[in-house]
Amino acid sequence: MQSFPSKYVKARARFQEVIVSNRKFALPSIVSFLAIAACTPPARLNAPGSTGAAGDWPSYNRTLPGDRFSPLAEINRSNVAQLKSVCTYTLPEVTSLQTGPIVVGGTMFFTTDTISYSIDAATCTEKWKQVRHSASPSRLAVHRGFAYMNGRLFRGTSDAHALAMDASDGHVIWDTPLDVKGPGVSYPMAPIAANGLVFIGNAGGDQVGVTGHVYDGLCSCDLDQSAIADIRWGVLDIIHLRSRQPNSVRSCRKSGP
Repeated sequence: MQSFPSKYVKARARFQEVIVSNRKFALPSIVSFLAIAACTPPARLNAPGSTGAAGDWPSYNRTLPGDRFSPLAEINRSNVAQLKSVCTYTLPEVTSLQTGPIVVGGTMFFTTDTISYSIDAATCTEKWKQVRHSASPSRLAVHRGFAYMNGRLFRGTSDAHALAMDASDGHVIWDTPLDVKGPGVSYPMAPIAANGLVFIGNAGGDQVGVTGHVYDGLCSCDLDQSAIADIRWGVLDIIHLRSRQPNSVRSCRKSGP
């Protein structure tokens, strides 16, 4: 295979699964990367709402408006046929791989139902993986990916928890159960992280009739996020919160009508 200068190599992930008749047979999951010789340098343009470096993809849709716009210009209609596989990472599990990978600073992060992964986007070398088995596994057994903000990764779980993880080594910073309970409730969606907040919603309506949930927005509190994660919408038990973490609540204000 022709060798390309490393500065011109851009990676994209390809995920595969096989569906046979009405049953899904998950093959050993493989992440494969493609490379191309660039014809022109990248265009340094920014779409509204984009964040991070031009080569980063820090959330499921990259930008907060969800337009999936990338300012990179190396891959185009005239050279896309030249893409070739440069490395492969095989997951140590048999699973359905529906994640939307994100890339920050040359590192790719992606998820399955029970495992979080970090690999080098140029070599496919594993950096870390973090396993978390849920107390109440979901029938879906899938996960759609991370959100990234300020050196942290955020994801949901199949037993209705939200996690914050250190992007450098994968250790869990906080693990917060969310306020929606009941059989079939899970959080497979890739969250959105912006302005110090993490937004996430539940699934389960297609499985056991789980309905959506909205907090009533009566108050919003300024929390020390380095110490604790607490739900920002709804009525917070401030006395209990302060007793559990004295320095966690700095101020509160009415946020509803």
